[in-house]
Amino acid sequence: MAKGKLNVVKKTKGATICETQSGKRVTLLTPSGKCTRYDRELKSGVNSRTGQPLNACAAGYRMGYRAALGEQAKIYKKKNK
Repeated sequence: MAKGKLNVVKKTKGATICETQSGKRVTLLTPSGKCTRYDRELKSGVNSRTGQPLNACAAGYRMGYRAALGEQAKIYKKKNK
């Protein structure tokens, strides 16, 4: 399968929306966009892509991702005062 080039349609703080050569739209999330999505999913208890309830494993992964991103932000801020 040959990978085609993606054309950027729209850029925001949390995501970049691209379009493939066949016309399919693809959303590429930034780490902060992914964290925002995970926060929304944890509050609602439902996976936003599938609509299924979050199980304990999926919720734990999302909490861990958010915690790790927060730790990295603190490290970055301390190094770059």
